[in-house]
Amino acid sequence: MNKTHFALESIARRDIPEQTNLWPQIAARIERKDTVMNPKLKLVWTVALVLFVLLALSGVAYAVGNLLGYIPGVGLVEQGAPIRVLAEPVSVTREGVTVAVSQVTITGDKTIVVSREFGVPHSAYPENEAMGGCILEPAYLRLPDGTKMDVVQNMPPVPAKFNEATYVLPCIFNTLPGSVPENWELPLRFVPAPPDLTVVPVTEILPSPTPAPDINTPAAAENLLVVTKALEIGNSYTIMGEFRYDVSRDASLPAGSWWVDGGIKVTDATGQSIPYSYSNDIEAPTPSGPDAGTTWVYQVEKNFTPPLTLTDQGEVISPVGAKEQAELTFDAGPDPQAGQQWPQNKDFKMGGYNIRLVSISFDPRGGYVFQFKADPGASANAINVDILGYTPWCGGGGGGDEFPTEFSVSVCVSDPATAPKGKLTVVINFQALARQKKSFTVQWSPDTAFETATPQPGVCITRDKLSHLPPAPQDLTGKVVMSDENGGMMLANLDGTQQQSLGQASWPAFLPDGNVSYFDQEALRLLDIASGQVSDLKGVGVGGYNLQWSPSGTQLAFVGGANDIFVSGADGAHLRQLTNNADYKTLVGWSPDESQLYITVPGLDGWVLRTIDLASGATRDLFTLENASVKAPNATISPDGEWIAYRDRDLSSLYVVRTDGTQGHLLVNKASAGIWTGYWSASGKWLAVSLLDFDTNRHTTVLVQPDGCLAYVLPGLHGMIEGLRLP
Repeated sequence: MNKTHFALESIARRDIPEQTNLWPQIAARIERKDTVMNPKLKLVWTVALVLFVLLALSGVAYAVGNLLGYIPGVGLVEQGAPIRVLAEPVSVTREGVTVAVSQVTITGDKTIVVSREFGVPHSAYPENEAMGGCILEPAYLRLPDGTKMDVVQNMPPVPAKFNEATYVLPCIFNTLPGSVPENWELPLRFVPAPPDLTVVPVTEILPSPTPAPDINTPAAAENLLVVTKALEIGNSYTIMGEFRYDVSRDASLPAGSWWVDGGIKVTDATGQSIPYSYSNDIEAPTPSGPDAGTTWVYQVEKNFTPPLTLTDQGEVISPVGAKEQAELTFDAGPDPQAGQQWPQNKDFKMGGYNIRLVSISFDPRGGYVFQFKADPGASANAINVDILGYTPWCGGGGGGDEFPTEFSVSVCVSDPATAPKGKLTVVINFQALARQKKSFTVQWSPDTAFETATPQPGVCITRDKLSHLPPAPQDLTGKVVMSDENGGMMLANLDGTQQQSLGQASWPAFLPDGNVSYFDQEALRLLDIASGQVSDLKGVGVGGYNLQWSPSGTQLAFVGGANDIFVSGADGAHLRQLTNNADYKTLVGWSPDESQLYITVPGLDGWVLRTIDLASGATRDLFTLENASVKAPNATISPDGEWIAYRDRDLSSLYVVRTDGTQGHLLVNKASAGIWTGYWSASGKWLAVSLLDFDTNRHTTVLVQPDGCLAYVLPGLHGMIEGLRLP
């Protein structure tokens, strides 16, 4: 997937159950009471409930009240209901591998367990998909009476009579039998939640009932995009609903049609796009009925002009005519090797297009790859490949543009040993497709007016501020490396002039002398900007990422192999491996004196900033990055070693914090749909950030001074920034 979509693809969509009829919910709460209700109190409850039902039926009731609370990281809970938590984090280390339980929260309806494993060596994991690792033995809690409770997403509450349990992990996920210790047991103890536990009040908002239809008025068409409920949680609203469109029930469409959802866009009364996020701790909703379709949920901050308009614009794709096929044979030989290629250059006429099979190649990680070049528009149709007599493990294709003229189709294998060999018969399938744009809209507004949240101190860029940023002055000069619109890489001036393509490159990095290095499919390249000459650093190899040059330019560090940190000389010689385990790591940068590297590693409570001493190899954990992205914080360090910049949890904001863990605050706060990372200038004065635009799905690059909040937009740059060279 193109990296311009990184912010939206990496976050799971999690919603909240819909329950429009609250009578069973409230009645159930009454029935759960263990003591006999006082008759007078019972009368008050009865009258209140009757009034509530009458108001709801009359359409007057809208806000239900604070029946719920919200705990960050846990989700919705009943207000006032008892909550228990883990007394203290527990960890066990065996043979260098650590299993830890950092958090347990037990509410009236669920149990949340947060656990992690550290220090698992690379050798413990399978080399390919055919080698089976541990996948069928989930962790569980063993209660004092012997009851087993599987640790799953919708885990029921641990019974109130038990304040102890044992966390049991039969084996670490995906590790090979006998490769690391198994049968882990960690004793847990539960205590009442402390009084200062954050429980944000929640107001549940239900839409007013639809009035009975007038028999003399023609029935209006059903709105297929429906808001079913909203929650007011602190400074935000969580809006949820259903999308009830089902192509299989649309009689106007041919059989076999399908819907491609373009995602929902949210705008306010002024027409401004409103940023939204998803929650990882609110349960997915239950559809209101068998025909409800898909459910959705979005969180928006209280900084919009109501009403909100939610628009879902997608595409209906339908087959047109019969499927066409073309057949050919090729000889893969008895033992196809990685990278082996068989030129074809055979033309086929399908659907009125000329489609050329350029070549076939073998990649043990992806099987056989078929490279095509076709007339413009051909790839907007369905083109796939079969190898007769063989059931593929997977299939797929790729290309830079939406409908490229050059593209590939893969027929995957799970194990090179089982790949088809010898003379093979290949069938190219072509199905013409018709594409029809469709959009659905619905409006929502809170029932009562709200106050916009007070801006947080230290925030330099918000959605409103971004729209009013001036362009950078002409005397501010420098260079950037950008990912271009087609997934390639380019070098350019700050104003967008003198653009130079670097091809299909990745992980570029500026050297202190202003030249630039980057990985491609064959080597680590070094570009001399003045002469245009490109040289190779042979000792480094390919497949690395997070490339970072030392301040003097005499050393380079990168993540390579299986998530390990490597350091070498400037020429690629004297390569050293500094880590040796499968824990996911990211490289943050060098200390100013080049004696240490900063990296991030997963910890008990999130991403931990760690240093590695290059002389001794000793490591030291500094602190946990607050609210860092779960996927990867993409942290970078300022050249003076004073500040760390990193992405937040919802991938749309940027934090900065001193390297001693103090003065952490938001610098960019939900100004866009997504954010990649920040790149520092050589002086540490400027930070460059690319922000994903809500409307165009393109990036806007800005320069900001964390000290003073001076900020400019770079209008001549189109793409995502990957490196900055600025004094």
